[in-house]
Amino acid sequence: MGRRLRTRHDLMIPSVDAHVQKKQLAMQKSTRSDRQFEVNDAVLVRNFAGLNKWQQGVIAEKLGNRYYLVHVNGTIWKRHVDQIVRASSKSEPQNISESSFSSKIQDVPENSVT
Repeated sequence: MGRRLRTRHDLMIPSVDAHVQKKQLAMQKSTRSDRQFEVNDAVLVRNFAGLNKWQQGVIAEKLGNRYYLVHVNGTIWKRHVDQIVRASSKSEPQNISESSFSSKIQDVPENSVT
């Protein structure tokens, strides 16, 4: 029939599939918590226009599993999870108002594209 038959010897050899699945599950658990953000979390957001590659921002809204709206320098940017990095640890207070946020932002050219 074109396939290899299973024998008792095959049962003695540990399964590679089970080991791989266990490792993949562990990786998924570790990356899910790292890549989830809450509203008012301080983050660094990828800037595609200008000299600074990363801009400070605050999560404004969660749009889905992978997209967020972020307040950056008075404007709102839509960014994917891959373009967002946590700016500070979770132990620090994360409730940042827009008025206090503007003093923490670096100077950004007004003609930056979102």
